[in-house]
Amino acid sequence: MKNLLVVVLVVLFSLTLALSAQAGAFSPTPGGRSTGTQLGGDQSDGSLLASDLWGYFDLHKEEKLKLNFGTEVIVPKFTVEDAFGHKQASRGIYHPLPWATAAWQVSDKLAVGLNVDNPFRLGSAYKANPYQYGFDTQSLVGLTTASFLADIKLSDKLHLSFGPVVGVAQVIYNAAFDLDRTPLPIFTETKAMGIGFGGTASLFWSPNDRTRLGLQYVSPIAPDIWGHTKIHILGFTIKDRIELRDIVFPQTVTVAGSYQITDRIQLDGDAYWANYNNTPRAFELKFRNLGIVHPLPTEFVDVFGIHAGANYKINEDWMVRGGVGWLSQGVPDKRLDTLTQDVAGWDLAAGLSYKGLNFGWTHAWGSSNTGSGLSYKKYGITIDTFSVGGTIQWRPRPNNCNNRS
Repeated sequence: MKNLLVVVLVVLFSLTLALSAQAGAFSPTPGGRSTGTQLGGDQSDGSLLASDLWGYFDLHKEEKLKLNFGTEVIVPKFTVEDAFGHKQASRGIYHPLPWATAAWQVSDKLAVGLNVDNPFRLGSAYKANPYQYGFDTQSLVGLTTASFLADIKLSDKLHLSFGPVVGVAQVIYNAAFDLDRTPLPIFTETKAMGIGFGGTASLFWSPNDRTRLGLQYVSPIAPDIWGHTKIHILGFTIKDRIELRDIVFPQTVTVAGSYQITDRIQLDGDAYWANYNNTPRAFELKFRNLGIVHPLPTEFVDVFGIHAGANYKINEDWMVRGGVGWLSQGVPDKRLDTLTQDVAGWDLAAGLSYKGLNFGWTHAWGSSNTGSGLSYKKYGITIDTFSVGGTIQWRPRPNNCNNRS
């Protein structure tokens, strides 16, 4: 009954958000929580990273199958202020991001699982954007991944997790047509999707009963992205098929660790690197019928992040957690605008767990100043992330045999 209640509450919450949310407009949370690398000691499931399948199991309870799932709700606010103090704020929207990890203990040495995650996201949405000829703009580049994992115990203290990754990319670009990021009074509406493939490998080490360390690598993913576009010019609309080239989601490396100070207090932390420097310097939009190849310069740079936190176990049912994080800026200042708005920033996180239910909140903030004189602009971001998740497990039924003499 308890497992059924957890499922019903989380699913209803996720469906409600998915039905009522407006599309688009979210960016990388500065220092924010990403499923798998969990800020602030938000690790009540026991896993160090999402690929740490053995970390999900309580071996003392002979668990065979475990499912962690939930939804994060991203509530962003973007602002841009010019040299005269005029400030423009983004549209008030939010976006739900469901996630899930299933782990199955096949034998004493092997566990297999599936992790669904949303590791990359960048975008914004403005109504009557003054920097885009007053057009209602929306931009989004996002990736949802499914990792098919095998986790093998190499010894009592060491295990290796690996497997293929399938990535589904989504692109929305409703903005003015531009020349080298200088907008023209021509409005375009573009939506596209694509699939790409990669792989992941992780190594986990527990030198003693109190310490756990993990190292995770995820390869680049270069999806094949196609979609449709509309070009509005002088009262006419031109429709075309479009191919988006050179969109590469970068390889990443994450180092994570935890230390159990007492039976009630655990410290957690991680460091993250995304290798954008080795991705193409620009996207290319190829219009199929018009025969035009249009470059969209981005020049993304490597991103670094660090998180640290702790959790406190009040009793067998309740646990609280908190932490702090920082993430660097991935879009260089010369390419920063209202369509690719990204800043370095900090965040604070807090959470609460009760049996199989987990609740969390993260508040992130940051700003970046560009230009000087009349070209000065200040870009700001605040993002609140609310999360709800559940954990359910299945154990083999004991054999009830009555011995009669």
